[in-house]
Amino acid sequence: MTQPDSDAQRGFREKIAFIREKKDRIGDLPEKVDTYAGYLVMHVRSNSYTNVLVNPLGPFTAEDTVDQIWSERDKIKNAIGETWDKLDELDPDLEVPLKFIEVANEWRTMRGYVIAAGADFNETALAGEWEGAAAGTYAEMRTRQQVPLDSLPLDFDKIASSLEMIASSELTLYGDLATKAQELITKVEETTVDYIKSLIDFSSFAGIVANLKALTTVTEALNSFILGLVRSMADAAKNNMIEGNKIAQIVDTTKGLPDNKWPTGAKKAYGEGAEGIREAIGDGSTQDGDASDWTVKQ
Repeated sequence: MTQPDSDAQRGFREKIAFIREKKDRIGDLPEKVDTYAGYLVMHVRSNSYTNVLVNPLGPFTAEDTVDQIWSERDKIKNAIGETWDKLDELDPDLEVPLKFIEVANEWRTMRGYVIAAGADFNETALAGEWEGAAAGTYAEMRTRQQVPLDSLPLDFDKIASSLEMIASSELTLYGDLATKAQELITKVEETTVDYIKSLIDFSSFAGIVANLKALTTVTEALNSFILGLVRSMADAAKNNMIEGNKIAQIVDTTKGLPDNKWPTGAKKAYGEGAEGIREAIGDGSTQDGDASDWTVKQ
């Protein structure tokens, strides 16, 4: 049965969906910047030629302004393009932390299975009911089986915790990335969408250029911040190798699992499988003179 999402999983899924939606919207921004710049150019040129009798140099000043508009437009589009490219590159790996959480849950499920097996194992103990050579061998066999039943739940919990630590270290970065992606969209759309209002507010060519330069500054700053966040994610992945090393160490040193295998019921000297166990504890006879004789405790 599929387990319901944990709070951490829901948090990641929400952030991932948000980031992907913002990536798509960021992909639409260059066209809006183009449209906005085009209207600015139209406004500048129409005003310069309309007032040519008052200011004969107006068309020359206007074309200088137009060049600056195109230049700032290109800078803004380049910054937006870099942001989109980086988000698109990151997209396939966005769900990796979710996988860590899923695997951690699987380890915790295994922990539950081992604990349940340990309870069953303890309920079937016969060591207190009989004595003799066979009873001693049986007790020794149970001792070997008991060690991993006791140690594995703790080890599985440590592995799950390390996997969750790897995932949780990324959650804050996902939140920051989502916030900055939205901020980039807001800043660009605030300036470019309501271009009619913007044109009314401009009283000079210098004001138009200053407005675009301000948008360039904000866009480039947000692009740098977003690129830095993505680099931080990569750095965090490297740092998480520490947790990976912890997991490897746990796997290598698990108590009671020789060669990472569940201990056999009987020592190798007796043979393998059921035959080995039969050899170890004998034929089950109580008093037939072999090494497996046993009696019920009085």
